Amino acid sequence: MTTVGYGDHYPVTAAGRLVAFGLMIGGIALLGTVTATLASWLVETVAAEKEQAEDLQIMVRRLEDKIDRLAAESQRGLARVDRARIPLAFLSSARDGEGSRSQARCSARD
Repeated sequence: MTTVGYGDHYPVTAAGRLVAFGLMIGGIALLGTVTATLASWLVETVAAEKEQAEDLQIMVRRLEDKIDRLAAESQRGLARVDRARIPLAFLSSARDGEGSRSQARCSARD
């Protein structure tokens, strides 16, 4: 990488050696720059993916908390319904939208 050839031809003058030295240093610098740029790109890509994964984990935790709160509220609501002991005929009439006809049928059976 830093040689001028196979070793059978080499610069013998001071100017030739100076040019060869410059080319060798330039080649090393170019290769180092390309390698550093590639490494930097890889590190930034991995860091961005890691940050995105952390954001998704935070979002999942928030959603789990919301689900837990909704489940707790639902359980409290069911407990209130159980305590109130709403008659079954009332619930079915409210759901069907029939109202007084369902109650009339219930009282006619009794």
